[in-house]
Amino acid sequence: MIGKQIVMTILLLLCGFKGYPGEKGDSLQVINRNKFYINVGFVELINLNYERALLWYPITSGHIKIGAGYFNDLQGGGTQYKASWVQLFGKKGSHLEINMGVIYYVNSKENSNPLVKSYGIDRYVGYRYEKPDGHFVFRFGFIHPIIWAAEIGLGFKF
Repeated sequence: MIGKQIVMTILLLLCGFKGYPGEKGDSLQVINRNKFYINVGFVELINLNYERALLWYPITSGHIKIGAGYFNDLQGGGTQYKASWVQLFGKKGSHLEINMGVIYYVNSKENSNPLVKSYGIDRYVGYRYEKPDGHFVFRFGFIHPIIWAAEIGLGFKF
């Protein structure tokens, strides 16, 4: 089951390299392709992410994201590493954000299941605000690695 999801994620990432068009009639538009942001929440205690835009169309854009941080699974938590496909929908600064990817968990020694390593599915649905001509990024949404939980993120694009 996880193997099929990893293959689908890789195929989506490879499809993303086909092009990066700008909006029609706006060839001088400057597009900030890179983003760094930090998320905090109840399940994902803290997570640092890097995101790169691959596809850009007038109403939607596709990005790849990698991240690392700490999680809390109500039994002690540990570290996590993730790779996801990010799809944004919307114009100007407000976007609906949907993520799908893979998370690799390593439980801490304090966890009730110490040093257990496992894979999971990274799912996220939320709202993202990015200043169209600026560098500020704000995110708020819900993740589903183990349970549905809210998280908030701040960052910058360049």
